[in-house]
Amino acid sequence: MGWNQSKGEIDMTKLTVKEIKAAVKGTRLHDGHGLYLTLTGKDRGKWSYRYRINGLSREMGLGPYPKVSLGDARALHIKYQAHKLQGRDPCAYRIEKEKIALQRARLKFSDIAERLIESKKAGWQNEKHIKQWSQSLQTYASPLLDAKPLNTITSRDILKILQPIWATKHETARRVQQRIKKVFGFAKTMGWYDHYNPAVWDDNLEHLLAPSRQVKRVFHHPSLDWSELPAFFKKLKTIDTIASKALQFLILTACRTHEIRHCERDQINWTDKVWIIPAELMKARRTHRVPLCQSAFYLVESTLMGHNADYAFPRPGSMHPLSNMAMLTLLKKEFPRKNITVHGFRSTFREWAANKSGYDHDTIEFSLAHKLPDQTKAAYLRSDLLDKRRKLMDEWGLYIENTH
Repeated sequence: MGWNQSKGEIDMTKLTVKEIKAAVKGTRLHDGHGLYLTLTGKDRGKWSYRYRINGLSREMGLGPYPKVSLGDARALHIKYQAHKLQGRDPCAYRIEKEKIALQRARLKFSDIAERLIESKKAGWQNEKHIKQWSQSLQTYASPLLDAKPLNTITSRDILKILQPIWATKHETARRVQQRIKKVFGFAKTMGWYDHYNPAVWDDNLEHLLAPSRQVKRVFHHPSLDWSELPAFFKKLKTIDTIASKALQFLILTACRTHEIRHCERDQINWTDKVWIIPAELMKARRTHRVPLCQSAFYLVESTLMGHNADYAFPRPGSMHPLSNMAMLTLLKKEFPRKNITVHGFRSTFREWAANKSGYDHDTIEFSLAHKLPDQTKAAYLRSDLLDKRRKLMDEWGLYIENTH
C-alpha cells in the first residue's frame, strides 16, 4: 500500500471494509485494475472504474457506497473489465443497454402485437384472419396489458383477462390465451422481453383455470352455436308460417323479439334497404337503423306482399302483431332437442361476429343496438357506422344461407 500525496490517493491492491471506514472525506481508495472509491463523507463514497481504450482515458460511475457494497463494486468491475478486454468500450456498452431498457419500458403489449401481426401477414394471406387476431386482442387483452410495463406483466394479469370469459365465451377465451402467448413469445425472440411467458398453459395457467373439458358453457339466454346455424336456418325455411318468417327475420337482423313483432311496412326504406326502428320500440330509447341484407330484404318484402296488415308479421287472421310467445313456441315444437331461446340468436350473432367476421368491437355492438360502455368514445364516433354494419350484415346473411 502506498500514499500518493499529490493526488490524495491511497494505492493498494485490495481494499477492506475496515480501511474504507478509517478513510477520511476526499480520499480516493484504489482496489486495483482501475476500481476506485472516492470518499464523500464518513463511511460514504462513490465507486468508479477508470480505464483506457483506443488511446483515450475514460471513467464510469458504478454507484454510491455503501448502497453498492465492496463485493458488488468488484462484481460490476469484473463485468465491465471483461467488455474492455474484448475490445468494447464499457461506457458505450452500458449506454446501449440503458437505451434498450428504456425502449423496452416504452413498448406496450399492443405495439408488440401489431408487429407480430405485421410479420405474419405474408404467411397468413387471409385478411379476415388478420382482423380476427387484431380484434380479439384489442377487445380483451390490450386495455389491461397496455397499462403495465411489459416486463411487469404476470400470469395474474392474464388471469384477469381470461377469467371473466372462461365459462361464458370459452372458445374465444382459449383463442385469446393462445394469441397472448404468441405475442410474448415473439417479444422474447426479438429481445424485448426476458421473463417467463405469463400466458403459457402448462404448469402455469392450468393451475388457475379449469381445463376445457370441465368448462360448462354459461349463457344468460341459451343459444345455438354459430357453426350449427346454416343447417338450422335451412330447416327453419321449410316451415311456412308467420312465426317462422318472423324468426328468420330476427336471425338475419340480430334484432330483439319486441322489435320484430312491431316491424311495420312504413318503417322500411325500400330504396336504401334499411329498416328504421323508432325510438319508442328500442331498449336504448333511440332510433336504430338496421341495414337489410339481401335475404332479409326479400323476406320482409315478400311477407308484406302476402297480406294487408301494417305489421310485417301479424298474428294469423288478425291485423295485430304476432304473439310474444309465437317464435318461442315454434322453437319448442319444431326443434325440441335444441336448448335455445329466441333472444339467444343475438348471442349467436355476436359470437360469430367476434370470431369469424373480423369486424371491430364497435361495429358489432352497434349492430346489436348496444350502448357503448365508454361514453367518451361513443360521443366521439357520432355515427351509427351504417356502412360498416351493412357489410357485416351482408356477410352474416351469406353465412346463414351458406352461400359465402
